Amino acid sequence: MKTTTFILAIALATCTLGVTAQQRGGGQRTSPEEMLKQRVEAVKKEVKLTADQEKQVTTLFTETQKKRAEMFQNTQGGGRGNWEANREKLQKLQDEENEAMKKILTEEQNKTYVAYLEKQRKEMEERMRSRGQGQGGRPDGGAPQGRPGGGQR
Repeated sequence: MKTTTFILAIALATCTLGVTAQQRGGGQRTSPEEMLKQRVEAVKKEVKLTADQEKQVTTLFTETQKKRAEMFQNTQGGGRGNWEANREKLQKLQDEENEAMKKILTEEQNKTYVAYLEKQRKEMEERMRSRGQGQGGRPDGGAPQGRPGGGQR
């Protein structure tokens, strides 16, 4: 469950920023730099970062974004197996980012940040459900059909 939550949080950050860009720019893709800026601004507003914290968070998110981009680059074209192989690495990267955030934020800010991530995760799940991409990609939230055990090829 934790793995799913963190992977969804990562996807959430990407999806949230992509939706924002579509709403503003008529479907134009947002650059990684703009996505990073939007993510930092959202956290700054939600958590009320100091100027020093904003610099640290920007550095942290930049490093994480680069590592995540490398992982996704390595995953592309490799099919489901490649994604599965990178899942643990992605989870570890997210855990490292969360631990680093704890060191940057005050205890109260971290509580707010964790609540913010949970809210974002729920909103993303709702958007996916409303588009018919619930759990397993089916509108009813059921497992994908095709192979025994619910997996697809």
